[in-house]
Amino acid sequence: MHIADFKLLADENISQLLIDFLSRNKCDIISVRDIGFVSKPDTAILDWAYHNQRVVLTLDSDFGGLIFAANAPYWGIIYLRPGHLLSGEHLLTLEKMILLETDFEPPFILVGERKDKTVRFRFKH
Repeated sequence: MHIADFKLLADENISQLLIDFLSRNKCDIISVRDIGFVSKPDTAILDWAYHNQRVVLTLDSDFGGLIFAANAPYWGIIYLRPGHLLSGEHLLTLEKMILLETDFEPPFILVGERKDKTVRFRFKH
């Protein structure tokens, strides 16, 4: 499956600008705001996403800690780095991400890292 084929759950640190961009590009995305999970612990968000077969889109590295330290089940994590960038600066990463030709199988972690005008991806199945 390509990234655009997965259902996504945007963490609360993902702006509406990025959510709208993905929606316009035919991604099935909802936000933690849509499901009433604002300010819920990351464990609850990850659990909900897993049971609803959604990939968490986040700027928060804490999800990786939950997966590796707590061995929490997950469908997928997309982590945009660095987290301090303005929302519009993550658009280039998302544009390149939805064009990736990589075939992803859950569970996976995809890290999209932007440095100046360069975007690179790392992933782990």
